[in-house]
Amino acid sequence: MSKLKPTGVRIEFEPFNATITELKKNASQKHFIITDEIIMEKIKISKIDLIRYYETDRAPDNVFNELRTHFGDYLKVKIIRIITTSIDENPESDLD
Repeated sequence: MSKLKPTGVRIEFEPFNATITELKKNASQKHFIITDEIIMEKIKISKIDLIRYYETDRAPDNVFNELRTHFGDYLKVKIIRIITTSIDENPESDLD
């Protein structure tokens, strides 16, 4: 069996979808419903931007800052997604 080792590529970002899911879940546990329309209105983004953030799972830092400013009671944690890549030290050994 070949060994994998990190290539040194590490990407960290705040995932938009998980952040919004956490926001809505925490709000609903306190009997408050937060819709996409409420989010767009409070943080002043368009529907086109919201869709793009959902599709790419990324948003500018200021969007997350605005979410915490307006919905801080429901966003107590900052979610970070970490992606690392690995390479096979001996890729031909698995082909035997």
